[in-house]
Amino acid sequence: MDFDREFEVYTDMSQCTRFEAPYYERDAKLVIAASTLLASKGVGGYDRQHTEFLDQFGASTLVLERTADQGPGWWRVTEVIR
Repeated sequence: MDFDREFEVYTDMSQCTRFEAPYYERDAKLVIAASTLLASKGVGGYDRQHTEFLDQFGASTLVLERTADQGPGWWRVTEVIR
């Protein structure tokens, strides 16, 4: 699948707690279905850019990783598992 590998996905502290993913830790990984992540944002949901980006994956599982150059809560999709 072709997608923007530089797009950054944000998870807030409550999402990280819910999914047992580190919020601050560098070199972290989160494996989750795109639809689950999209639905987890709560009231107001994700902004249009996040929604469009995550929607393209449907129920596929995403591997998100945070590298040393990213701030707390930010991730990049590195793999899509169908």
